[in-house]
Amino acid sequence: MEKKRFRLNVVDIIVIIVILAAVGFFAYRVKTADKPVPIIGVTQRIDYEVVVDLARTQIADYYAGLEYPVQMVSSGKAFDGYVDEVITDYHDAERVELTFGGAVIRLNEGVKWFCRIKFKCHAFVDSADLTNTVLTQEIRVGNNYIVKTANAELLGQIISIKRGDA
Repeated sequence: MEKKRFRLNVVDIIVIIVILAAVGFFAYRVKTADKPVPIIGVTQRIDYEVVVDLARTQIADYYAGLEYPVQMVSSGKAFDGYVDEVITDYHDAERVELTFGGAVIRLNEGVKWFCRIKFKCHAFVDSADLTNTVLTQEIRVGNNYIVKTANAELLGQIISIKRGDA
């Protein structure tokens, strides 16, 4: 009886290496899928406040019931940013038409249908980046900002920024 030899040629070796590399890459991607997005470079902490002027009272009650700090998310992934505190101011609001065609929102203290929510947040940004970009959102006073956590999302306006050391 003749013994068969197992032979590998160059093409077989290359195919095996490619398959092992693909399996390793996909295993790495699955293992690191839920980790926060790393910020490259030296980081600084940036504290900022976001105000939502006309939110429903039910939304304010939801935020008041959370335990803080709450981690923020972007594109379905957690990142190194947190909501530290939420301050609510309940009021009623009405739209007042102006004579020249504009309109303003006037707040009434008597009835509590709406509220003003102030989010105190912090995130870590690259110290070399002067635009204070947190993932895809730029942090500047007056900018609209989406405060997004795992279970809620509100659009507000940034009213203050303080940059410090991480």
